[in-house]
Amino acid sequence: MKVKKRYILVTIVFLAGIFFAINYTPDIPLDKLKSTYTNDNSQFIQVENIEVHYRREGEGPSLLLLHGTASSLHTWDSYTEQLSDSFEIVRLDLPGFGLTGPFMGTDYSIEHYVNFLDLFVDQIGLDSFIIIGNSLGGHIAMEYSLSYPQKVNKQVLIDPAGAPYDNPSPFIFTLAKIPVINLIIKWITPKSLIKDNLEQVYFDDNKVSEGLIDRYYELTLRTGNRQAFIDRAKTPSHFFNKEDLNCNLETLVIWGKEDTWIRPEESEFFLGLPNSNLILVNECGHVPMEECPEGTFEGLLEFLNQ
Repeated sequence: MKVKKRYILVTIVFLAGIFFAINYTPDIPLDKLKSTYTNDNSQFIQVENIEVHYRREGEGPSLLLLHGTASSLHTWDSYTEQLSDSFEIVRLDLPGFGLTGPFMGTDYSIEHYVNFLDLFVDQIGLDSFIIIGNSLGGHIAMEYSLSYPQKVNKQVLIDPAGAPYDNPSPFIFTLAKIPVINLIIKWITPKSLIKDNLEQVYFDDNKVSEGLIDRYYELTLRTGNRQAFIDRAKTPSHFFNKEDLNCNLETLVIWGKEDTWIRPEESEFFLGLPNSNLILVNECGHVPMEECPEGTFEGLLEFLNQ
C-alpha cells in the first residue's frame, strides 16, 4: 500500500512538472519591452532607486495622469492626443506596472504611492498641476490632493477606487491572494487570462483588439510585475472617510455606466465633495478614457478650462 501511494505521489509530481514546463511563461527582457513601448517622448528618472518611465508632452497648464492597476501610461494615449495642444501632459508608469517595474520592497499601500508620487513631481520640477487618475490612480490622486493641496489645482477622478463600500474583489485579485494559486499566476500567465480581464473591464468586447491585449500582456511580463500585482492585491484595503469630503478642491468625477469592477453607485460618495460634478458615460466600462474617450472630452475640457 505504501509503495502504491508513493507511486501515485511521484506520478502527480511528474505530471505537475510536465504541466509547468509546457505552460511556463517567462519574463520579457526590459530592453525588448523598451524597444516596443517607448517613443521619442519617453524619459527615465531614478526615484526610490527604481527607474521610472514617464512622458512629458505638450505646452500649457500641467496635467498629471495616473493609470490603474495592471495598466500603464499608454492608457492615456487618446487624452494626450486630444489635450496636448492646450496642456502639458505628464504621465508615468506607476511602480509595479508598465516599464517602471516593482518597488524595491513589498509595500504597495496608497500612502507609499502618494509619497513616491511627491518625490517624482519634485524631481521633475512639477509644482502645480491638475491631477487625473483612473481606478487605483484615482485613489492615489485624491489621497495626494488631500496630502498636498497646495500643489493640486483641480482633480479628475475616473472610476476611482477608495469609496467605503463593501464590494467583492474582481476574480483575478481574489486569485492573487490565495497561496499556491498566486504562485501559479506568477509563473504561468496565459494571454487568454489577460484577454478575459480586459473583456471584464471593457463594456464593448469588440474594442478589445489584439494590439490592446498584446500591450497589457507583454507589460505584465516585465520582470517583477507579476509579483508586484500579487503584493498589491494582498495589500490591506484603504478607504476614504467622511472627513475626507471636507476637501474643497474642484472635482470632476467620470464613471463608465457599465463598470462591473467598481460600481457606478460608488460615485455618490465622491459627489459628497462640495465642489464636484459627475459625467456618467453610457455603454462604457471601467476605463472610459481608453474605451470611449469621446464620451468625456466635452465635459472634461469645460472643467479644465473653467
